[in-house]
Amino acid sequence: MTAKTFSVALGEINEKYLNEAISYKAKKKNGRLKWGAIAACLCLVVIGAFVAPNLIGEQSVEQPMGQGFFNATVVEIEGEIVVVECTDSLQSNVPVGGKVQISTDTISSEAVPELEIGDNVRVLYLGKITDGDLLVLENTISIFLLDEKGEPIVKPTE
Repeated sequence: MTAKTFSVALGEINEKYLNEAISYKAKKKNGRLKWGAIAACLCLVVIGAFVAPNLIGEQSVEQPMGQGFFNATVVEIEGEIVVVECTDSLQSNVPVGGKVQISTDTISSEAVPELEIGDNVRVLYLGKITDGDLLVLENTISIFLLDEKGEPIVKPTE
């Protein structure tokens, strides 16, 4: 469009419309809508933070080189074989309430305490845990008796 045709076209516009265009003021947008949208997004983020872990499910922590430890109560003793029931899985894949067969023939140089049925112990292990009704540890590193607070009783080496 050339300047001449534009000028002619502009001359044919009703002056009423030109005055309206000059005096036009944009309506203020409602701030509630903007802040409402921000609040809704924030709510979704907060709800997502709480719901997402449940959707993903429990994540098991992989123990380095199959190492782990758990607290348990001695339920059966037969020679070097001891059956314990896990009371706190701590850093292991042993479920609480699961029965585990361990050996008093440990890898560590720590002396294994004299165990009795009902003793609370901490078991340190290395390797795989064989599944079944009775879990079986591949290698027991150490067995410690626990004090009343659930802390291992470590006797000084002589």
